[in-house]
Parts: sequence; structure tokens; C-alpha cells
Amino acid sequence: MQFMSLVKFFLICPILFCAQAIYAQTDSSSYIVTYLEVDPITIEESIELLGQISELSSDLQENIFYIVLQRIGRPNHFAIIERWDSTSSMNNHLRSSVKLDFQKNITPFLYSPYDERIHSALDINDVIKENAKTNDIVYGVTHIDIVPTSLDTGIKIIKDLVTDSRNDDGNIFFDVLTQESRRNHMTLIESWDNARNQTSHSLQEHSSSFRSLLLPISGSLYDERIYKKIW
Repeated sequence: MQFMSLVKFFLICPILFCAQAIYAQTDSSSYIVTYLEVDPITIEESIELLGQISELSSDLQENIFYIVLQRIGRPNHFAIIERWDSTSSMNNHLRSSVKLDFQKNITPFLYSPYDERIHSALDINDVIKENAKTNDIVYGVTHIDIVPTSLDTGIKIIKDLVTDSRNDDGNIFFDVLTQESRRNHMTLIESWDNARNQTSHSLQEHSSSFRSLLLPISGSLYDERIYKKIW
């Protein structure tokens, strides 16, 4: 049994790394996506802590952006999207007292583990269209898990979705990241000028076709979450 597991490991690993080498976008930045779920009675305290870490991190020269999101319909769910100019900058931040103090202070409020995932770019468009009122903007964060043997196919249909979605009405940005520890796990990050256009995008033919093509090669439930920016 152990021998067969090792055989599968050595068969699958080349698939993951070859696909990544073919499709990866040249980008020296490092990204972190973090999911936080807190006790509802601690929402205000959590938002205050999130504001502090956002301000301190955004002030660093090495930080490209630091976005804190609150889930619509589940206000005790948060996400943090970070982009750093290099892996070393990101690692320095992860070891910093600012980051460690934040984790220490927010951990008592959590009812699920602190879920932090390091990513690299798969398809990023740095031309962000800032054409909406801040209060109306909505964000989507979607975790996608593709079975390793279908990784080439999965990456292609994801990149096709990204290309088509950037042309949808109201799109501000639509990007995809690859998780460093599991190359067959991706995160879609999108922003829309209002909730109506985000819903309209979901109903487009290319979105529906993407979901149909993804289902047979997906390793887990399609996990799409809609947020508003708070910091």
C-alpha cells in the first residue's frame, strides 16, 4: 500500500510541475490569500485588528497591495489578499512582529483554523480599471481544486474564463493565482463595479460553460465567496 502511494506521488509530481512551467506567468511577486472565520460577537474587535494589520502592512514599501474583505451575507467571515514585490519581502513580513502579533491577537476570536495560503501568479492583469464607486464594488474569491491528471486541461479552461470575463460589463479585474504548496489548487480573484454586474457575469455563456467543463475534473466543491472591501 505504501509502495503504491509512492508510485502515485512520483507519477503525479511531474504533471504538476510541467503544467505550471508551461502556463505560469512571469511575475516575481508573491501573494497570500487568508481566510478568517470569527465568532459573530467579535466582529467589531476583529475588524479593528484587521484595520491595524492592513494599515501597517500597506505602509511598507515592499507591499504592492493589502486588501481586507468582509463576506456578504456572512459578516463574520473575512479574507485578506496580499501582494508583495518578492518572495523574500513576503517571508520577512510573515516573520515580522506586526504579523505575529496580529495572528496572536485574532486567534482567540476564530472558530476555525487561521487559513493562510501562499500563491504565485498564473494570470494577472496589472491594468486595473478603477471606474466604480467604492461603496458599490464587490469582490469574488473562488477556490478551485483540479485533479492532478487533468491539470493542463483545467489551467486552459480557467485562463479562457479569465480572458472572457475581463471583457464583461463592470469588471474591474479578474485574475487567477496558483497555490504554492499544491499546484493543482487555484484561487480566482475578481472585482466588479456593483453586485448586479457580478451576477450578470455569472449568467454569461462563458461562465456557464466554464462550470460545466470544470465539474468532471474538479477535486472539490466549487467554492465561490462574494465580499465587500473594508480595508
